[in-house]
Amino acid sequence: MHPVNQANDNTIRPQNPACPVGDTDEAKGGQTVKPNGQEGVLVTPPLQKYMPPDGTPYTVLHTGFDTIHLSIEANLPHDMFETLLAETQRADDDGEPVLTHINGVQMHVKPHGGKGYALLCNTGDFGAAFAFKTPNAKDPWGVRLIIGSKALAVGDLGRVRAHIDLVCDALGIRYDDHQVSLSRVDICTDIWAPDFTLNPRHFVTHSNTRHGSYADSDSFAVHGTSGRTGSVTLGSSARKQVTIYDKRAEVTAKRKAYWWTIWQGNIDRMIAQGDLPQGTTLDPKDATASRIWHIEFRAGKPALRQWDIKTWSQLFTCYGDLVQKMGLATRYADPQGGETNRSRWPNHPIWEVALHSFAQDLAEMRANVDPSAVKQVDRAAHIDLIVKQSLGCTVTIAALQGVTFDNLEGHIGKTCQVMQSKLRANPDHYAKQLQRAKDRYVFKSPSDMHR
Repeated sequence: MHPVNQANDNTIRPQNPACPVGDTDEAKGGQTVKPNGQEGVLVTPPLQKYMPPDGTPYTVLHTGFDTIHLSIEANLPHDMFETLLAETQRADDDGEPVLTHINGVQMHVKPHGGKGYALLCNTGDFGAAFAFKTPNAKDPWGVRLIIGSKALAVGDLGRVRAHIDLVCDALGIRYDDHQVSLSRVDICTDIWAPDFTLNPRHFVTHSNTRHGSYADSDSFAVHGTSGRTGSVTLGSSARKQVTIYDKRAEVTAKRKAYWWTIWQGNIDRMIAQGDLPQGTTLDPKDATASRIWHIEFRAGKPALRQWDIKTWSQLFTCYGDLVQKMGLATRYADPQGGETNRSRWPNHPIWEVALHSFAQDLAEMRANVDPSAVKQVDRAAHIDLIVKQSLGCTVTIAALQGVTFDNLEGHIGKTCQVMQSKLRANPDHYAKQLQRAKDRYVFKSPSDMHR
């Protein structure tokens, strides 16, 4: 383990000139708020009282937005709706989402709609999921988006917003900042803390905060194995929710190998800055030394509206205050010997580190790693999984044919010959199958794979 070495950096970070994170300086009640520092730079209000104590043996490996849901007050043009509707029929005929190209933008179109939306489309893990209603002048909020953790991890909000604008322009959707309605915003941090042990009884909630007993799964959920607590979640994701869980365990179980690349990329950056010793690395196979804890604050629509957060500009004006209040209302504490009043327990050092991380410039929250490197690792992991599955199927065929282990390797060679024979016998069929596979995995593959 290595201590956090984050000095108070009050340097004003410039916006992304290609796509500013905030377009206006409007805040609550329509009042104009002058930015604190360099004009035009929107940062979350600093949480000055939350500072990681000196010598804290925890290292922040990633901090950023985790999930964002939003709606747009606009509808697809009728001709574009008909074009995509035809693609849903093609997807229905194929029995899977199909890849379509529209004005330079690639997207998968699903064979069905859902939850009141006629069309469901996706621009990949580094893009967003789009849902479109049938155009209706009486229902102007016809577009809904979900931006996932992978896109938000490798790109700042400027890049994410630029992608949304690119797709909407290609589809003929026009809208202004006031026509955006955010309905969920999650922020998270991943902390390298091998020696940390999660204890659900060390959470302290504000007296006005709704909470339940340890058996009330609706408001307080605890999960773990073999007497070890792996996650604790408090609150409701529809309103406000705080969760902490073993991120290493999740990454391993769900085969999200790209997170090791993201974390190591940030470690390498800290080494270059002199914040960590040379040679510091994470070992994915060493659970004890590479334990990483994920702390996440989730704000649903009611919580966002309570702070007058609806548009992008309002997010950057008020979201820091919302996060600060959530960190006050729910705390992970460090019990003091002999102190029975839980409200007097100080914050645990890991909580201090998390709150300090959330107080950084929201516009700059991103992983310090090239998205192509993340894509390459993700692709390699997927290929490895399919190879193992293919080998498993071949071994099963051998078992059905009574092949012994001594003859298994030769049997695999014969199986490959059978496959080659079938390929030569029906080349057109497998050419189409290959193209469909390329279309299916286009967002995991090199940019020219679909050609």
